[in-house]
Amino acid sequence: MERVTRAVLPAMLAQGSGTVVNVASTVAWVPMPAAAAYCAAKAAVVAFSESLRGELEGRGVRVTVFAPPHTSTDAGNDWPLEGPQIFAPEWVADQLVETLRRDRRSFLAGASNRSLLLLQRIAPALAARIMRDIGLRAEAKSAARLRGADGAARRASPRLDAA
Repeated sequence: MERVTRAVLPAMLAQGSGTVVNVASTVAWVPMPAAAAYCAAKAAVVAFSESLRGELEGRGVRVTVFAPPHTSTDAGNDWPLEGPQIFAPEWVADQLVETLRRDRRSFLAGASNRSLLLLQRIAPALAARIMRDIGLRAEAKSAARLRGADGAARRASPRLDAA
């Protein structure tokens, strides 16, 4: 993200306009167990974007943080979250376009994600418990799926000690 921004920023500054869009996640604000590195990376996206926005103030270049909801993509479907609705990529793309049209500094797409962020601000312990439960259930499901795939691979491969 930082390298891409550094690569395109000189041209944007030279023309006096442009928009840097960085993609975050709800977990940037409301972290979830079993995804510590991902949560930290997305929080860094928010911090980087807010800092960059301050540096670029008055220079014609906008910085937008877009946080899509859980999306039905290969990567999204690999993380078996219970609770949050999974959104179609087309809907998420429409939300991004609308965010840019409205010149929003940041946007957390999906009403349930915005509700979770509000809950985190007024009842942080409750929001943390919700995210803990979602994260740990997803981790358990993922581990079970991996054990099942590993077991199936072992059953399908010839055993050396069977001879």
